Amino acid sequence: MKKMLALLTGLICLSAPLTEIAVPSAMVLSASAEEYEWNTNCSYIYDALSDDQKDVYNQLLDSCRQVDASSADYEKIPAVTTRKLDASEIISLSSIFVFDHPEFFWISPNYEIGSSGRTITYTMKLYSQYQNGETRQETKQQLISLEQEYLNQMSAYDSDYEKAEYLMKQLRQDITFGYGEDNIDQSIASALLNHQTVCAGYSKLYELLCNASGIDVMTEISLNHAWNVIHLEGNWYHVDVTYGLFLYSDSELHEFDESKGLYTTEVDGQEISFYMHEPYEAFYTFALPDTSQSYSKPLLAGDATGDGAVDILDVITINQTILGKDTLTEEQLKAIDFNGNGKPDSEEALIIMKYIVGLLASLTE
Repeated sequence: MKKMLALLTGLICLSAPLTEIAVPSAMVLSASAEEYEWNTNCSYIYDALSDDQKDVYNQLLDSCRQVDASSADYEKIPAVTTRKLDASEIISLSSIFVFDHPEFFWISPNYEIGSSGRTITYTMKLYSQYQNGETRQETKQQLISLEQEYLNQMSAYDSDYEKAEYLMKQLRQDITFGYGEDNIDQSIASALLNHQTVCAGYSKLYELLCNASGIDVMTEISLNHAWNVIHLEGNWYHVDVTYGLFLYSDSELHEFDESKGLYTTEVDGQEISFYMHEPYEAFYTFALPDTSQSYSKPLLAGDATGDGAVDILDVITINQTILGKDTLTEEQLKAIDFNGNGKPDSEEALIIMKYIVGLLASLTE
């Protein structure tokens, strides 16, 4: 058991590319406890915590806020204590916390834990680069400015789908995969300042910016990888910035992983094979979101044929349907039902025709 605990608490790197197994640097999950500076609004995992776990989580939040607001030097955050959780539980919970609050970019994977009787004392250390308070505050302002640029760009898009898709593509364009030489690849600082990070940095930054835009996003991990789970239009889907996977279901992820092959590691003397995106069950004491649904992208407004374009064929299809010579799927009907009467009619055909010839600038206004 001690050997297993040592393995679990040492899995803290989360920086392995697909071709290798690495020892991760933190047990990571993600969700948000409450609104804070970046208005994180995803509470899925926090709501699943017990009262005792929430107590420790909230102590961690108070300690980190104290450090984050201060220009004083800190080697580690003020310690938290509990008589309710054991060592492995508090280590797991702190890892959940770190991914819930990626704005605390200065938290390193290192920690100290001790006990006195039934009381456990725990603290997290800061990266050496950010132990100086003035440096920490200067870096924080740099990051806020860079984060705000992304948020401004996201605000140009109307739908959550468009915002989330834009952000994934933009982060992949702006940031390369790599470990860097300053040992902060688990922090959003590596992504925003160095333009180089690993899966942990990608996941944290994507989560931070999506949640700040009002889109619920959390993070899941396997033994050697981190990626996001996003809530859109009533369902949860996988997003992996590292590999450019957007709105994947469980089965679609497994197809991707199988094309890359299985990965093998040894746990307590036993060889275990797993998928890249198979959540590691030992890290989860609760049910993760249901990500079994495949995403069906809504059709363009006016796309009665479902061919991805709006043209004269859509007008013909509507007229044929009115005459009873054609039928529309539910999605096709949604795309052309501008007056909300639940059926295709000549008014909608006329609207699309005006759009095609340039008399209307938009079908959605």
